[in-house]
Amino acid sequence: YADRAGYFFVTKADLSDLIDRVALGMLWEHDNRGYVNRLGWIQLFGEYTVLVGELCRRRELVRGEKVFLMATYLVAYRQLKA
Repeated sequence: YADRAGYFFVTKADLSDLIDRVALGMLWEHDNRGYVNRLGWIQLFGEYTVLVGELCRRRELVRGEKVFLMATYLVAYRQLKA
């Protein structure tokens, strides 16, 4: 949000790296309950939607990157056991 608000500190290379890290984080997360006994974070998948929404507002992202983030979110959510 700070970058979108005018601070402009995220470069295209940073953005590409961030997309990869967010996608990997979503796929590795298996707990949607919250931060319980050092096992997970409260409403993590809700926060991922906010983060992906902020990323998708950037004009530098092409449609394929946006679809990749959405598909990754859906796959990660489907693999949850809770």
